[in-house]
Amino acid sequence: MDEDIQPVTLSNGVTLTAEAENESVITVRLLRDEHATGEAIIPYPGHGLAGGHFIVSPSERFAVLSMFSGQSEEGYELFRIDDSVSRVSGLPYQVGEVASFCFSGDESLLVMALPSRCSEWWIPWEEGEAEPDGAGRQVFPFGEIRIEQIVTRASSVHELHVSVPDDWQPSRQEYDPDLNPHLTAHSLALSMPWGVVQLPLPLPPVITLAVDR
Repeated sequence: MDEDIQPVTLSNGVTLTAEAENESVITVRLLRDEHATGEAIIPYPGHGLAGGHFIVSPSERFAVLSMFSGQSEEGYELFRIDDSVSRVSGLPYQVGEVASFCFSGDESLLVMALPSRCSEWWIPWEEGEAEPDGAGRQVFPFGEIRIEQIVTRASSVHELHVSVPDDWQPSRQEYDPDLNPHLTAHSLALSMPWGVVQLPLPLPPVITLAVDR
């Protein structure tokens, strides 16, 4: 096991940690002065664990443990934090790389933004997998957005597609693969490789983003 899950320290000085006890379970602990004040046990991912880190909600009532397999798969576990720590929900590994997360302002929603790959996002276009739309443009997949309602645990999946002109050529420069989602009452902002886009809410099942340069 070569996993490395980065702990996080909350504003009250309490530290949230996760440790793979073996290849069966992971123990998430809340530590104060190096003494556990609570813990939750989750299954060890079936496809292995290459690493992970915590993302804490603005009020620090919730924390997401983002995990990846090292085989282009990402998943998460969501916890509630009070005097202890308890599991709320989770998502098994999904195909993709470099997942990023955000909470709604009232912390009723959790957003996961998951690109298909962390580099060369134009590969489907390059390999001839883009589909013509009949209007002089080519469309190919980029990733997906998942939105979970924390109280009900209901979730929705929204596919991200990219639309480019038939004569388009990608700008082959490095970019930050973190989509850095930001949710407001009326829109979801994503930091795409070519710039920030604003998606009006509610999101449709398929979102097509146009790129013209």
